[in-house]
Amino acid sequence: ERERAGEGSKQSRKRAGSDARGGDKAPRRKRKKPAEGSAAEHWTEHRGPEGRMYYHNGRTGKTSWAKPAALMSEGEKAEQAALAHMGWAKFKGAEGEYYYHEKSGTSSW
Repeated sequence: ERERAGEGSKQSRKRAGSDARGGDKAPRRKRKKPAEGSAAEHWTEHRGPEGRMYYHNGRTGKTSWAKPAALMSEGEKAEQAALAHMGWAKFKGAEGEYYYHEKSGTSSW
């Protein structure tokens, strides 16, 4: 029974986002599995310590605050293009979505 209790503890730590050494890992969000061979299959979505979403590409090692186009819906791509045309970018933070204007350095929630 002690072995089973120990296994349960390991399982609980894994579900809670801790690794076997006791360190914390950023939890992964569940999403539909992209088509094999697509650019999206290498990206994973994570939440940083302050609650801000970020994205990591396991193949290239690249990490980005901005959602990669490979993970965007057609609607998100159209919205991004319209915002970029006006100099704005949309991000997700702990307080929700916000917009950032690169040229002026202005943020808006």
